[in-house]
Amino acid sequence: MDCVDFSPNLLSDLTRLVNTQLLTMPPGWTLTEAQVAQTIVLAPNLWGVHYPEQDSAFELETLCVLDQGHLVAAAQWGNPIQQGNRSHGHSSSVLFWIVAEPDNVESLHLLLETIVERSRAAGSQRITTTRFSFGVGWLGIPVSWHHVIEALQAVGFVVDNRWMILTSTVNIPEVSTPQPLASIHTTWQEDVNTSEWELRLHKDGMLVGECSAWGIPQHFSDCEEYSNWVTVEWLGVEPEYQRKGIGSWLIAEQFRRQAQRGVTHLIMWTETNNQALRGLGRSLGFQSGPECWDFQKTFD
Repeated sequence: MDCVDFSPNLLSDLTRLVNTQLLTMPPGWTLTEAQVAQTIVLAPNLWGVHYPEQDSAFELETLCVLDQGHLVAAAQWGNPIQQGNRSHGHSSSVLFWIVAEPDNVESLHLLLETIVERSRAAGSQRITTTRFSFGVGWLGIPVSWHHVIEALQAVGFVVDNRWMILTSTVNIPEVSTPQPLASIHTTWQEDVNTSEWELRLHKDGMLVGECSAWGIPQHFSDCEEYSNWVTVEWLGVEPEYQRKGIGSWLIAEQFRRQAQRGVTHLIMWTETNNQALRGLGRSLGFQSGPECWDFQKTFD
């Protein structure tokens, strides 16, 4: 069993591994070889279009494990490129994605041990997982990928956060206008270039609440029903205005705006222990699951 750098002749097998795991996750898309190849290039900066101030340059490695010449595991990771005397962003290595055959545990261990060894040698303080690059933006590793979870834990990764993915069709719910909104100013900020739709509420010049939605990354545009999906990236209500129905109203209004665009499905995620938001989601027709975990490994 050998751990080697990715090369184009492995693209077909890598695409098969990626799709095997992605089929268990919403939207359940199957990616083409071209989309997989483009994701490898874009992985570190997929979300920089939304957070340009956090956009970092990375020294990247895409590693593959071959068993008798067949690709059985692969991952992409990187270290932030140093800017002067400080790293651009943080001193963490980042694991952008990992895929593997479910029944080849040894390959995953070899892959992760190689990444850990190289990250430590490069002077990183820790390795963290992030948004899964082949997904639509959800955080961490789905718990349904048992073989990946077990391999991460076997080499010393620990769970840093737990997230629940919520999905819904855009059936606009009946949500009455909360009383506090009678004196609150409502504004939309839309950016077609970055595919962002943000609804904001202000009172006396102060932000009261907001709900943001993002389009799916453009390089997935060949996927079936691509334009039917968006993600709800942020929902926030100031403490003094919580429990007054404003959160439900914000999401319902975001539903309406997206439905006008022809969107039919939304995805959002929250911490598994955020019972308030999960309950709000249920009241608006969101279905729960699957669950995803963030991991990190800290070096002594």
